[in-house]
Amino acid sequence: MDLKDCLKKLESEGRLCHVKTEVDPVHELSGIAARLEGGKVVQFDHVKGFQ
Repeated sequence: MDLKDCLKKLESEGRLCHVKTEVDPVHELSGIAARLEGGKVVQFDHVKGFQ
């Protein structure tokens, strides 16, 4: 199973949370991840400076 398959499985099970707004990797990403810790797996869809 590769990463893409793993993410599809998590999403189909309702265990994946997408953060769709742009986040700053230095100032925002870790804070958001910390708040969501212990819950669903978090996928950041738009990280500032990355495609």
